Amino acid sequence: MNILKKLGIVIMGALLGESHGAAKNFSYVDMNEVVNNIKVILWQDVNSSKVLDQAKKWKKSIRENGSWIDLDYQDKSRTPWSPQQHLNRILEMSFAYTSERMDTFKDIGLGSAIISALNYWISVSPICTNWWFNDISVPQTIGKILILLDETECLNMELRDQLILCMKKGNLKKHEGANKMDIALHYLFRAALTGDDKLMKETVKEAFGVLSKGKREGIQIDDSYHQHGDQLYISGYGDVLIDGVLSIACYLKGTDYGLSEEQLNVLSDFVLNGYGSIFRSVYKDYNAGGRLLSRKNALRKSDIVKKLELLSELDVQNELNYQELAREIESVSNVKDEYNRLFWRSDYMVQNNPSYQASVRGASVRTYKAETGGNGENLKGTLLSAGSFSIRVSGDEYFNIFPCWDWSKIPGVTSLNQVPSYIKEWGEPGKTVFVGGVSDGKMGAFAMDYAEYGVRARKGYFFFKDEIICLGAGIEGNDPNVETITSINQCLCRGDVVQDTGSVYHDHIAYYSLDSSRMIVEADIRQGSWRDINLTQSKDYIRQKIFSLYIDHGKDTKDGKYSYMIVPGLTQDEFRSHLINHIEVLRNDSFMQAVVNTKTHELQVVFYEAGGFDYRDLKLYVNSPCAVLIPDYKLLNDFYISDPSQKRDQMLLSLNKKEYKIRLPKGSLSGSSISVHI
Repeated sequence: MNILKKLGIVIMGALLGESHGAAKNFSYVDMNEVVNNIKVILWQDVNSSKVLDQAKKWKKSIRENGSWIDLDYQDKSRTPWSPQQHLNRILEMSFAYTSERMDTFKDIGLGSAIISALNYWISVSPICTNWWFNDISVPQTIGKILILLDETECLNMELRDQLILCMKKGNLKKHEGANKMDIALHYLFRAALTGDDKLMKETVKEAFGVLSKGKREGIQIDDSYHQHGDQLYISGYGDVLIDGVLSIACYLKGTDYGLSEEQLNVLSDFVLNGYGSIFRSVYKDYNAGGRLLSRKNALRKSDIVKKLELLSELDVQNELNYQELAREIESVSNVKDEYNRLFWRSDYMVQNNPSYQASVRGASVRTYKAETGGNGENLKGTLLSAGSFSIRVSGDEYFNIFPCWDWSKIPGVTSLNQVPSYIKEWGEPGKTVFVGGVSDGKMGAFAMDYAEYGVRARKGYFFFKDEIICLGAGIEGNDPNVETITSINQCLCRGDVVQDTGSVYHDHIAYYSLDSSRMIVEADIRQGSWRDINLTQSKDYIRQKIFSLYIDHGKDTKDGKYSYMIVPGLTQDEFRSHLINHIEVLRNDSFMQAVVNTKTHELQVVFYEAGGFDYRDLKLYVNSPCAVLIPDYKLLNDFYISDPSQKRDQMLLSLNKKEYKIRLPKGSLSGSSISVHI
């Protein structure tokens, strides 16, 4: 059934809004509609039998003073915070008290327990050391409780007013992006409960105002997403933004408030070109969500298809696009979309094909690395964003692997064989300038001039339709006692691991060494707990079989190199007969990295320094560091170029002795790829 129609939402009037004129005031009836809409939506995700059991449990165990003996009301933890469970229990009891389908409907004893627990909360008024609980979670939960109990005999006006006063938390104008959306949700609850027309207008304006591009936090011009500064967070905070927008749009049915056409365009751009890019099946790319990967099940978004269904009803113009994305997520066998996307604002690249999805994430002086340690989460993730690489065929290759990961061998990363300690809890910028790539929309190259944690390296990732070539040069490891290694992959071990001379096959992916580097294979059972990487998670140990493939460059490394190719989507028989001689590494040194596909005539070059390059009849020269992609070196119709350092306004390129003076993108477009017709 059409979800919005089920809620009685009129698409053009309510969700797109009558933006041609001033929105009308909310009448008393309008506010009641908003409250009723929220009730309907709150009930959608409730497991009635579980809630009933829990409500009876809390009613039985509550003490005379309205508290529970197992909760610590003086808890100073940042997360999890014990007093929040007090409100969560009241919410479950409120569901049970207000449901006509349950035998606890308007139960006098349950109602008394709810009132007693609410009064106790007001009497102790616990404060958390983590602002998120005080300004978001607590007022949101109180708002939900009040909306469920609204106009029941259970709640008197004095207590109602005291609880509404408790909701007056969080500065809506101060925050951006997902945090603003989270605060807006309880502002909207409070406006509806109090009939405050002015507050409702301000809330809706601020909430939908996050659907703009160009701010430091929020949706970026390249359709990536930033939170906590210049930090990639398409997953996690991007989820919160989308969920919040959809919730508020549904809450506002029957009113003149809704998304403008411009805001709707920003939302659809982000979902279709940014957010949708991180999925393979219902699983999200671990590179896209910061500390999120240290939470159990966090990479699986089971309700993504439902969200896309809502979006397709919201944004009728893009209905077919949302439906196609939903089909691809429902089954990887439906994947038809082929693209390479460079998110130059976030130092992140994604390659998507029917047979696989891959990504790489770096960090420059312009962007923050994935945050470590904040709220006791992602305790070992210091090397995330150091060229971390993801390669997926089915989508769940890394799902819940992280307690058993060797965090010194994050895929794609060149590092000392140890996990460095983090310096700042909430993220810090990278150390180098030249980080980024070039893309023609179908293929692309990503490069990093890396220098951190005792290692220097120049690393290139070259994405073609069927292959990915990874190059490293100028590798230096400054520790005489610890090996420098390059991790090729580390994922869940499934099926046979097949080794041949210079090649390895595992789980539909083939790996080929393209130089004399020896690939080391490990496939063994490891154990760890979620608590090892996240203090809020379970300390129970789990065991998993892990496939790990890496290159050992030795101790006190000088001028080390590597060159390998990854071919995803092969069967074991195809691996045995697969030919790779159409891929040639033309250069791999500290000055330049170049790869050509002789079958398709595609050429990709990263210049770390100004210089020249010859290949067959092609002569290429640039006067400054850059990345160049030539889709067909035989036809030579066009080329693509970018400045990964994002420092230059213009540069000079000579191709077969013809000079091109190129004006590079500026401002928020700096670092993006431009096409030059020959």
